[in-house]
Amino acid sequence: MLELSILGRPIQGGGIRFVLPPNTKDSDDPIIEVKIESFLSDPSKICVESQFIWKIPCVLKTHISAIDKINSVETYISENIIPYIAGEYNDNR
Repeated sequence: MLELSILGRPIQGGGIRFVLPPNTKDSDDPIIEVKIESFLSDPSKICVESQFIWKIPCVLKTHISAIDKINSVETYISENIIPYIAGEYNDNR
């Protein structure tokens, strides 16, 4: 068992961090980082952060379609992160 008293101070907050590699070699599949932490100003709440990183740059020939990127982040959060936190995750994938 991990003994945290060795840190010499009480723990005010904590959390977990997941780093998920791309599913495919497709250049448009991002690395996903998810952090779920206690909200320091109100520990009865949590703070959830997700960051998507598209690693392969592309040549911009037209306007950037940021809405597609934002929609993919929103879909991932609503279909994966929120059910995980709520304990409703179904592993039938």
